[in-house]
Amino acid sequence: MKRLTGKGLEIDIYDAFMRKEKNAKQPELIGDFKSLIKEYSSTQDSDLQNICIQFIGRISKMLLSNPNLADADKKMIGNELMKIIPEPSNVDKAIKHLKNGDIGYVTSRIWQKYVQPVIPTFPSRFEDMSIVQNESYKDSDGIKAYEFHGVDSPTAYWGNMVICAEKSTSYSFEFQPNKTGNAGKIITEFTSTYSTENGRLKGLVLWKGDILNVFPEDWQGIGIIDDKGTISIQDKNNVNLLGKSYDLSTDSDLIDFVRSCSKNNLNVFQGHLLINNGHSTLHENASKEYAYRRILFQTYNKETGVLYLSTPLSFEQTNEFIFKLFGKLGIKIEKALNLDTGGCDYQTMNHKGKLEQVSYMGEGLGVGVIRISKK
Repeated sequence: MKRLTGKGLEIDIYDAFMRKEKNAKQPELIGDFKSLIKEYSSTQDSDLQNICIQFIGRISKMLLSNPNLADADKKMIGNELMKIIPEPSNVDKAIKHLKNGDIGYVTSRIWQKYVQPVIPTFPSRFEDMSIVQNESYKDSDGIKAYEFHGVDSPTAYWGNMVICAEKSTSYSFEFQPNKTGNAGKIITEFTSTYSTENGRLKGLVLWKGDILNVFPEDWQGIGIIDDKGTISIQDKNNVNLLGKSYDLSTDSDLIDFVRSCSKNNLNVFQGHLLINNGHSTLHENASKEYAYRRILFQTYNKETGVLYLSTPLSFEQTNEFIFKLFGKLGIKIEKALNLDTGGCDYQTMNHKGKLEQVSYMGEGLGVGVIRISKK
């Protein structure tokens, strides 16, 4: 494989790679895999390492999906991957967070895995929840914010929601959250992109036109923020951009789409599309994992917002809760996109001019953060 050079991942490299690797024989793929491992190990350039990781992952998937791959080659690939992208066990993750003084991560994971599945689910207790409107936004034009508490125990915090008229707000995609404490025009900011325990971004990600990860996941949702601060949630198989429609499951459309996004300085991120055109998109094989949930949503009334739930739910329970909540508030939801929580979970909200942290799992560093601000 031609030596990778330059800063950032150019779509032309991806295009050439896909054309070549689709027709490559197994020995050639193994040779490219070894070359990329060597390239990754010999450079200190983090941008170049990121490029190598993406291509190493793609070639590994191609090779390991071949049933005729020799056992010796499988072992070689596995050993090399573990050297550069080790996936820590749950015990390793717990120890790491405990060393950093983050007891909350460990206790929440225990809750999610062992406790939550055997107690009454959050949606079934919907009537036990009180919806309190945030005082900071009661009189704000086009902006409403809510907090969710237990009826019998008002101090029990169940989550929050911000919903904004698109004409009143703008959106940006950042990799450095506001840490000054002064909100200014910021309403809220929160984690968006998924990432691994080792800090690698997952899914298709562009930041102001720069390509950070060009390999999409199977997740159906695509979020786009343009340089004017407009946001949209779209279906990966039918993305509408600047008058054209793209099916990102095909390499040709993906390449054209990324080129257009790069040219127009767009921000792109990927997640699980839970609701589209007002209906659940979940199928019987949808993940049953319990997790805290952060949902980016859009309504039929040209509003966009974010919902955060601090009780672990499955995707199915999350959708059930959304339809109940929005029905009670008289909101017609159009689209909903699941965002990252987990160890990188981060969100602050404007409370009387100060940014207060309302989720405590992470610091929002090294992952894409969406910022909603007043115009």
